[in-house]
Amino acid sequence: MPQPVTRTYHLLKPLADKEDRISWMVETECLGPFALVKAFRNMADRDHEVAIYQQLRSLQGSGLPRLRAACCQAPLRHDERKHALMLSWIGPQWHSDFSPLTRAELLRARTVLEEIHRKGVVHRDMWPRNLVRSSQAGGVCIVDFGMALTKSMMGKAAFDLECRKEMEAMDDLIQAAEKGDLQVLI
Repeated sequence: MPQPVTRTYHLLKPLADKEDRISWMVETECLGPFALVKAFRNMADRDHEVAIYQQLRSLQGSGLPRLRAACCQAPLRHDERKHALMLSWIGPQWHSDFSPLTRAELLRARTVLEEIHRKGVVHRDMWPRNLVRSSQAGGVCIVDFGMALTKSMMGKAAFDLECRKEMEAMDDLIQAAEKGDLQVLI
C-alpha cells in the first residue's frame, strides 16, 4: 500500500467530476507550476491506477504523465473521495487552443499505445478524451488508466484480443483525422 505523501498545493480548476472520482488541476511549488490530483472514493481504485502507472514507469514523461505521489492529500476535506494520487501536468495551459489532434499526433499516440501493450497493459478506455496534447512529453500523452488491466489479470488470449481491439480503435481515430471527421475536441 502506498505511503502518504504530504504535498502543498492550491486548487485551480476541477477537470472531471464523476461519482467515484474527481480530478483537479493544482498549482504546486515542488513539482513545477501545475500538477493533477485525482481523488477516488475507494482506496482500491486509487491503488489499482497507481499499480498500472508503476508497471508503465519507463514510459512516464514520454507518452504518459509521471506519477508524482502515489498517495497524497485529497483536494476537498469534506468530500468522500479521499484517496488521492498526484500526476505531472501534461495538458495545455489555461487559455490554450483545444483543437483536434493531428494525424501525426495520433500516430505518436499509436506508438505509445503499442509500447503500453508491450509492457503488458491494455488501457480499455481509448477515446479521444484520454489523449492529451503535451509539449513536455513528445507531443501527445495517453491518460486515465482507471479501467486498465494487465496481461496477468486477464490471461494471454483475452489480453491479446483487447490489444487488437484497442489498436483497431486507434486506427479508426487516425482515419477519421485524415478525413477531417475527428470532431471531438482534445
